[in-house]
Amino acid sequence: VAVAAWILPGVQIPAEVEEAMLAARREHEGDRHEASLAAGAQVAAMPGRIPGYFLATVGVLTAKQHRGLGQAVLVPVLGRLDGERQAAQLETSSERNVRFYEQLGFTVTDHITIAGGGPDNWLMTRLPHG
Repeated sequence: VAVAAWILPGVQIPAEVEEAMLAARREHEGDRHEASLAAGAQVAAMPGRIPGYFLATVGVLTAKQHRGLGQAVLVPVLGRLDGERQAAQLETSSERNVRFYEQLGFTVTDHITIAGGGPDNWLMTRLPHG
């Protein structure tokens, strides 16, 4: 009912996976695909990126949200990162998510508004605790 997907430092996504993801994204986004690519380029250019683990996504089934499950799938990994003295970063386009991640020790390290009427995006960083 809940999942967190991390991109590990130094791991390169295989080209065939990237291509398949791009094709699925193109189909899903339809006539908004070019705008989505432009927005992605703006987010990728945000300064303040550091080496470390990158939280790609967290998801909880809608019917199970607000029960601590998102936190439950993140806390063990964050504890491991603390032990390894590793930083973590993420991007979010939801102000509500900013507050959620702040409770887990992340801080906003950059913020942009996507050109052309796009959403706000926040880059958040969590340095190791302890």
